[in-house]
Amino acid sequence: MTFVTHRFVFISDYEPKYDVFICYSYKDVDWVKELSAELEKRGFVCCIDFKDFVIGATIVDNISEAICYSRKTIAVLTPDSVQSDWWCHELQKALTRIRFHQVIPIVYKSCEIPLILQDRTYLDWENCHVKPHFWDQLERALRQPNDGVI
Repeated sequence: MTFVTHRFVFISDYEPKYDVFICYSYKDVDWVKELSAELEKRGFVCCIDFKDFVIGATIVDNISEAICYSRKTIAVLTPDSVQSDWWCHELQKALTRIRFHQVIPIVYKSCEIPLILQDRTYLDWENCHVKPHFWDQLERALRQPNDGVI
């Protein structure tokens, strides 16, 4: 069922196009490409700005669409990302998504965890005890059904 009001289209029963949207700093793009490639090898459809954002659309609209049509968001945490205004905007947008969306934090490079994520369990790429299990844990988290709450 679709309702049109002004220029916005509200869709009540849509199917996500992506399994995951990846929120990151451009300074970490090489590792994010590796992350995306590994997830795609495992059968996930990733939404990432450099291949999925619509050219000519506003960045804010592209971010909103990416999060709206993704089941989950991976937030890649680094000293650069937590200082980025766009990364913070993407994270805030993902965390305020009302239903059926989950944020999965990944600490790629040691940094201060933003207050808004301090109550969440995260994957730590640099932790030697986690690293051998990293990809399997991430896959399990992405395959876990969303429970309707953020």
